[in-house]
Amino acid sequence: MKFLKTKNYRLSTSPAFTFLELLLVIGIIGILATASTPFFSRFFMQSSVSSSTEHIVSTLRKAQEYTIAGKNDSAWQAKLTGSVLTLVQQSGNTVFDTYTLNPNVTVAGLTTVSFTRPLGRIAAPVTVSVSGGNNTKSISVNTEGVVSY
Repeated sequence: MKFLKTKNYRLSTSPAFTFLELLLVIGIIGILATASTPFFSRFFMQSSVSSSTEHIVSTLRKAQEYTIAGKNDSAWQAKLTGSVLTLVQQSGNTVFDTYTLNPNVTVAGLTTVSFTRPLGRIAAPVTVSVSGGNNTKSISVNTEGVVSY
């Protein structure tokens, strides 16, 4: 009886990817990137609205603090011209600080808020609306100068 010789066939295993596997992975990454784009844009818009709101509140509070403290023996005000927010010393109209708001954010109800010495009050209450996309935040300043949002 003859012994049957069997050849030892080995599968060729190479460490490379096939073209089909590569296309599949690129397709999945493309689908995920396309699906996540609206979420990222909404996140960035919410971040812009929050950041702009924080800067407006900070500038209003700083203007009131400087007025109460009598910094440079003057009253202070916060101004919004276009998308530029400024902290201004009323006597001499000297600009102390500026901040440019994100152009995708809309601010309504704020032009100039002037605080009076010595108590840091304002003449009439102010309500400021900061919006972008579907996100809106509201800032209010009462006649006592209390800023809330």
